[in-house]
Amino acid sequence: MSRRSTVSLLISLALAMAIAAPASAARTSTKVEPLPRVQGHIIENVCEFPVEYTDRGGRTLTTLYDRTGRIVSQTISGTSIVELRNVATGATETFEIDELTSITYRRDGTVTMVQLGSSGIAIDPGTSTRTPDLVWYGGLVVSRGTLDRSFLLADVTRQTRIGVEGDICDILVTGLKTRH
Repeated sequence: MSRRSTVSLLISLALAMAIAAPASAARTSTKVEPLPRVQGHIIENVCEFPVEYTDRGGRTLTTLYDRTGRIVSQTISGTSIVELRNVATGATETFEIDELTSITYRRDGTVTMVQLGSSGIAIDPGTSTRTPDLVWYGGLVVSRGTLDRSFLLADVTRQTRIGVEGDICDILVTGLKTRH
């Protein structure tokens, strides 16, 4: 199977996972609301400096509950502007986020997060993997781990990325390079 076929297959599977809500939950309920804005959230221990994360909003959060009221899955869709600031130097970069994120909650307390889009941010705080990472990507990111629901940040135990990516820590030091 060629690399292009493999990527197409993985993207198709991720999209199917994002669209297909767990069918086993009878009598489910759904809540649709604006994704809460994030103002000045500090991400530490990912770069050599703290990073301030601000999401200007504009995306939608759809939450699916089972009949007992337990969250089964969440989907984040739409576009928003995210500003990341190197707290040590004040250097700031702005990213237009355009992705579909699907979060599936598992009974063991872990989640699977599938991010698919032309522009998104993937964070691995490194708590479990010991390899912290803050990446701007275009393509597909599949993460498994536990979730901080207040920030919807996964403590990643496993992460796979397919597509184009850039190291945000480097970008916040050297600046975002323009394409020629």
